[in-house]
Amino acid sequence: MVDALRLAGRLLVPGGPVIDLHPTAEPAHVEIETGAGTVHVGDLTEDGTERTPSRRHADADAALAALVQAGTVAVDARREIAFRRYADSPAELQQYLAETRTHSWLSDDTRRQAESVMGAHRTAVLWLREQVSLSRLRFIRS
Repeated sequence: MVDALRLAGRLLVPGGPVIDLHPTAEPAHVEIETGAGTVHVGDLTEDGTERTPSRRHADADAALAALVQAGTVAVDARREIAFRRYADSPAELQQYLAETRTHSWLSDDTRRQAESVMGAHRTAVLWLREQVSLSRLRFIRS
């Protein structure tokens, strides 16, 4: 991430903005809207345990903080937003994860819980929710 931001700094006009968008270190949540409310059924697993913060995303936060500390960039604005990836079933969500992620998966307990909740609510909507950091950066120097 640091290399990409430094390259962007060399390509932009001085003081030019960059939008940085990356997931936070908070674990991704598996949730289901049942019509009566949202049910949290579990979190993605990274190392075989539940609620594991993402090391990769924590590293992205640390890299950005290092550039700010070094005086390379300034953060003009920052906020967190929720990003949802919808799936028709726990199996579809598991397939998506298998195709797009190398270190994250649904635990058996989370998958079973999702199947149970969706089986009890015919109109249930399943999603994976990640908190995403959205920042407007300004390069001070490259």
